[in-house]
Amino acid sequence: MKNRYEIDMSGVSLNVLADEDEAEFKDIVKTVDNSVREMMNINNRVTRIQATLLLCLDYRSRILTLEKENAALKEQLSLIADKKL
Repeated sequence: MKNRYEIDMSGVSLNVLADEDEAEFKDIVKTVDNSVREMMNINNRVTRIQATLLLCLDYRSRILTLEKENAALKEQLSLIADKKL
């Protein structure tokens, strides 16, 4: 069941539906918010929107890498299981 949260992230208020429980979701929001703020502090010419978009690209890149690693591990596990049968 989806949980409804009202959040403020980097000065933007949003109503969000999420599967995570409140503590886990607050941790996600805090992590993203801190990352956006950190990026803006490192380079004061980066706007909030630019920082958010750059962060989205970074997170998507990380997800793709993890998906590839996961697929490779599943393949290795399958090969190991086939040898034991």
